Amino acid sequence: MINNRYLVNHPRFIFTGMPKDFGQYLKDHGFEPVMENLIEPSLETMSAEIATLFDQPVGESVVHRIRKQSMRKEGIPDYPLRIAENWYPARLAEDFLEEMRTNGYIHVVEAIKAKYGISIVKTKEDTLARIPTRQEASWLNLARYQPVFELLWSNFASDGQPVMFNRIIMVATNFRLSREYPVEHWS
Repeated sequence: MINNRYLVNHPRFIFTGMPKDFGQYLKDHGFEPVMENLIEPSLETMSAEIATLFDQPVGESVVHRIRKQSMRKEGIPDYPLRIAENWYPARLAEDFLEEMRTNGYIHVVEAIKAKYGISIVKTKEDTLARIPTRQEASWLNLARYQPVFELLWSNFASDGQPVMFNRIIMVATNFRLSREYPVEHWS
């Protein structure tokens, strides 16, 4: 239910991997992206929980942000699709902190690539389906027991250094996660 109205025939997006730019992904599907900071991006120490989640050393200095990513189409209220929580090593992203605070659309990975020549070449992904927390349900305007996907993406440069960690909470009814890969063990 969105704004006390039922949304019928909501779009289903097919993900075959992490899109390079979710805003552009929405534009390619005929929607206007809406990106809103839910917390002010900040410089902080990576907590033990997050460090464990992404198999990183506790105490690393990171830039942290949480954004709600919605779609807009003329005549339809903004429709929340996912929450993107990101952690970037401070040595790579601290220079972009002020812009992150004022511009929910800044593509930090592209800014890192432009400034340092470092890009993501490897991603480790874990996916689970679950019920949203009360906070997530509120941010995404969901019924308390409507399922979500939680995607954990660890993103690395060619030399193995981390570039970005993501925890993406996606409204499960709007996405199909699709993978294709070789299965040599059947040969």
